[in-house]
This record gives sequence, structure tokens and C-alpha cells, in this order.
Amino acid sequence: MQSDRDALLAGILADPDADLPRLVFADWLEETGHPANCARAEYIRLAIELGEEKPESGWPVQRHDPRLGVLKSMFRDEWDDFDTEIVGSGECGRLRGFVHAISCRAEYLARVLREAPRHPVRTLVFSGQFWAPDMYGDDDGSVPLSLPPALHSLWCRSGRGLIQIEALMTHSPHTRLRNLMLDTCDATDDDVIRLVQVVRSSPTLRDLERLHLMNDPLTDHAAHTLAAADWPLTLRSLNIDGTRITNAGREVLFRRFGFAELRPRLALS
Repeated sequence: MQSDRDALLAGILADPDADLPRLVFADWLEETGHPANCARAEYIRLAIELGEEKPESGWPVQRHDPRLGVLKSMFRDEWDDFDTEIVGSGECGRLRGFVHAISCRAEYLARVLREAPRHPVRTLVFSGQFWAPDMYGDDDGSVPLSLPPALHSLWCRSGRGLIQIEALMTHSPHTRLRNLMLDTCDATDDDVIRLVQVVRSSPTLRDLERLHLMNDPLTDHAAHTLAAADWPLTLRSLNIDGTRITNAGREVLFRRFGFAELRPRLALS
């Protein structure tokens, strides 16, 4: 039977952008009377009140207030949360009282994905390469890992990124990515064909808004593949900076999508 705590947390996961479920959870925590719960409740309320700074990097940043650190020290031992053992040398970004973004090396990705569904994680950044067996999260290798249901931005830096995330998206039917960013992932023209097939078959990319394929050896063949694909109507940005796509390929993409960033560039003399 689902506890009140589990039900309230499920409400936060179901609507991760809303403040009300978080405030309702804070009220419930305070009503328990437990000192750690009361500190956790005050932490959530204060974090919501402070809001978010918007750095150019796009990484979410909670506005600083020393009271947050004091409150966290009062409930840290009583609450499960991401810690340095889970993300390794990575980073957790917290907003409005909960973990919002995670950055980690690929060797820590499996443990992050096992824990992340319990939190309203919206952004996941990972770098490096992990192997196919790591996509299975249990001891006997029968349960595949999946993306957190609340996730809307997935960034992959280096490694065989397209192949790696294809397996993740196959097992994440309840996740709706808005931003997919692949940077220096050794992606080839053939990988773009695979990506287009994933877009056609995976509900995970049904609401895609931004696609970044950057700093990979993609050629005009990839441009023609991207232009011929049936993309979601929500798509409104395509970044191909750092690829080998020429002005001819850019022209094909610009005619298909009309995005300003795809306009052919003037050649420098």
C-alpha cells in the first residue's frame, strides 16, 4: 500500500514544474512533528521562495542563502539523497527543494539512473563511454535502466553517444525529452540514420524541441537525412556547429526547417 509520503512524492514527480505539490509535501512533513522533517519542510519553502538564477550555461542554480545550508545539515542524515558516492566527481544541482540536475561521468551513470526516478530530475549530463552491459540495473542483468520520467534535457559529451542513448530511450516510454544534445560523441552519418529511426519509433522524442549534433564528423549526407526525416512539430532548434556539413548541406536544412542557426554562412576569404 502506498504511504502518504510516497503519494505526495509521486505528485511532485507527476508535475515537477509546479510549486504546489512541493508545498503540500512540506506541510505534511511539518505535521509529522519530527525535527528532521520540519527542517526539510522549511528547506523546501525557503528554496521555492528564493527561486532560481539563470546562468548563461543553462545549468540550474539555486539562489544562495546560508539558511539553506543550515537547514540541510539538520535533515541530511534522515533523508535519502544524491551524494558524492552516487555521482562520483560529478555535480548535483538543486532547485526548489529537490535535485533538479545531475552531471556525472559515464561510469557512474548506471547508479545515477537507478536513483534518479525517485527525484524530479529535469536535466542529466554525462560524459565518457559506458558499455552495453551497464544498461542493466539489477544483479542478474534482466531489468534495463531507463531515463527518469521527469527528465526533459539529456546532454551527452564524448563517447559513442548516439548508440548509448538509443538503448536508454528504448526503455523510457514515460519520459518526454524536450532537449537532446550530443557534443563530441563520434557520431557518423550512419548514426544519424539510427537517430531518425529512434525519432520515428520512440515516444521519448515525441515532444522534442531542441536537437544539438555538435563537433562530430557529420557530412552533407547527414544533412539530407535530417531534412528528409519526419520530425515532431515541436522541434524549433537544430544545432550542427562543429560538423563537416557544408553550406550546401546547411541550405538543405535551412529550406526544410527555416531555423536561423542553419542559414548558410559566408565563406571567409
